[in-house]
Amino acid sequence: MKKFFLFIAFIVFMIFFLAALGMISEEYENKEILEGSSNIVLDPNIINFNIEIENNALKNNIETENDVLINNIIETNFNDINENILLEHNNNNIDEKYTKYNSEIDYTDAEVLEKDLNDGKDVIGKVVKFSVNEYHRDSFFGYNAWAGEHLNFISENDLNLNNNDEVIGKVISANNFLLSWIIKYDVIEVKENKIDSEPIIRQKEAEEQARKEAEEQARKEAEEQARIEAEEQARKEAEEQARIEAEEQARKEAEEQARIEAEEQARIEAEEQARIEAEEQARIEAEEQARIEAEEQARIEAEEQARKEKEQEQKKNTTKATKKSSSSNNSKGKTVYRTPKGKRYHFDPDCGGKNSYTTTLDAALSAGLTPCKKCAK
Repeated sequence: MKKFFLFIAFIVFMIFFLAALGMISEEYENKEILEGSSNIVLDPNIINFNIEIENNALKNNIETENDVLINNIIETNFNDINENILLEHNNNNIDEKYTKYNSEIDYTDAEVLEKDLNDGKDVIGKVVKFSVNEYHRDSFFGYNAWAGEHLNFISENDLNLNNNDEVIGKVISANNFLLSWIIKYDVIEVKENKIDSEPIIRQKEAEEQARKEAEEQARKEAEEQARIEAEEQARKEAEEQARIEAEEQARKEAEEQARIEAEEQARIEAEEQARIEAEEQARIEAEEQARIEAEEQARIEAEEQARKEKEQEQKKNTTKATKKSSSSNNSKGKTVYRTPKGKRYHFDPDCGGKNSYTTTLDAALSAGLTPCKKCAK
């Protein structure tokens, strides 16, 4: 939309420039008329091609119809440039706001004028009476009196019109611009609506004040809403950050707890393993010790058993030897000492050692024992 207005402004500038050139040329052609009569007025400002879109419904369609509309604007306004803009007025000493005109009014209703314009009828030079809906001094076309949705009456001078004022004027030109009519006219008479203008002005002022207050309220509400949203966003971000930090802290604590528990479990398992190994080692050692002791005990018992058996055998032999000795030779029944595995017999019991036991000489000799070199010489 901004580019469109810039383009139209450029077109207007070019048209105004060309219009100025045409006006200069025409000024020379009408020089005598201008010098001879003070009733003729040259007003270059009456052709002003700035744009004001009166119908809000047309605003949404402007961008899509730019090319066609611009071509129409250029063609229409270039044709209008060539029109004679020298206007004749009575130079009577009257109020600038009024110019009396005695001709009959051709259009007492602006809607009828609009219908004839739409039907293509020629209304140039016709006298029309219209009621002012709104008056805009700073419109793009100049002093613009709105008389309907599509009627824009453009005056040469500021008429200081109020809403509901009635104006009678003579049509100078009428051009269709963006589906609205731009009508330049020569004001004939203005009938003020003094009763209604003041309340309307006050209403306008009240509406403007209400608009400003509404805008200020909307601005404050928007700022408040933005502040609330910013605080809400900050709160959410803080909560999210706190949640993330809490989760991170919980994760670290869980990992630390898991590490401690794992170490404790490993320690317990190590101690349990050491205990089991120690018990196993103790069991093995105890079994080995028991085995050794059992073997030693068995050996001792076996030796004791063998000794006893030998003693019994020796007793038997001694008894036999004693009996034999009694019958043959008492010397062979002499008591001697021997050991279970020894190869010599002894007369001294201590010489044979703690395992020595008594026997007879005859039994010792029969066993093939020889006398001890220490005690049995």
